[in-house]
Amino acid sequence: MAKNPYGRDYRLVESFSEKGRVKTSYEYIGEPCFFRAGEETARKKAFQCTLLTAAAWICYIGAMFFESAAMHRLYVALPFAFCGVPLTLLTGHMMALRGMREPLERRHMDRMNNKFPPAAMFLTLFALFALAGEGIGLAVSAFSGNAGQLSSGEIVFLAGCIGLVLCGARLFMARTHFVIIRRDA
Repeated sequence: MAKNPYGRDYRLVESFSEKGRVKTSYEYIGEPCFFRAGEETARKKAFQCTLLTAAAWICYIGAMFFESAAMHRLYVALPFAFCGVPLTLLTGHMMALRGMREPLERRHMDRMNNKFPPAAMFLTLFALFALAGEGIGLAVSAFSGNAGQLSSGEIVFLAGCIGLVLCGARLFMARTHFVIIRRDA
């Protein structure tokens, strides 16, 4: 059984309710943590990043909406499908970030400092791999003489991949606004 890495940051507190029953709750006793950029700045950036995450979901779902030859190529479809994993993680991070209030706990610091940046980076990388694969597929079809006009599905897929790359890169650049540090209380 895995040990909770944050178990020593809490203590069990027992108290009596109005009806005389024993209530148990946990109280955070670890070091208080704070946003390095300040809570106000983090709130503003959290809203912007939530919109970016929503835009990334629209790009991801929109790229799959139309029939495209890109999704029939494994070297394009596989990295594109993997974009859903970091996108889901980023959605969870954005939802958690919207509820964080200072002073923060060590678990918040671990989440935003160590797990948010890799999720944004992997979203960008997977979308770049899918975009590069689609570019290779289009170049191969052009050199083999099968080049014609791009279908609407191909154009939407390319636009979706480009949108994912831009949203992921922007989320990765915003990571500095969510850095959480320990400070003497």
